[in-house]
Amino acid sequence: MARLVGYEWPGNVRELRNVVERSAYLSPDGVIDLVTTGKRTSGHGDPVEFDPTLTFREQKERAVELFEEAYLQWLLQRAEGNISRAAREADMDRKYLHKLLRRYGIDAKQFARVRGR
Repeated sequence: MARLVGYEWPGNVRELRNVVERSAYLSPDGVIDLVTTGKRTSGHGDPVEFDPTLTFREQKERAVELFEEAYLQWLLQRAEGNISRAAREADMDRKYLHKLLRRYGIDAKQFARVRGR
């Protein structure tokens, strides 16, 4: 709790909401953990858990999928839901960004900045 309260939340409520949602998906017990959400304060990498029933290739694909989904959410948050801006910042084609967003079921509108507030 102290780490959540002590974090500056540059993305404000949207960033906090994303951390809570991501924790619910990535944490096996649903506990909000800054290690799970990628908000570590140390320079060490997050611990990785492996499924002994999966092959190397399957493990790698799973890790890439987790990275891509987290990266897309982070990218859209920075770009305030603006797909053109996000594509430029990531140096990727807009069509490919759209394809990735569809693959992960991410709606860019949820990251859009509300005007007039």
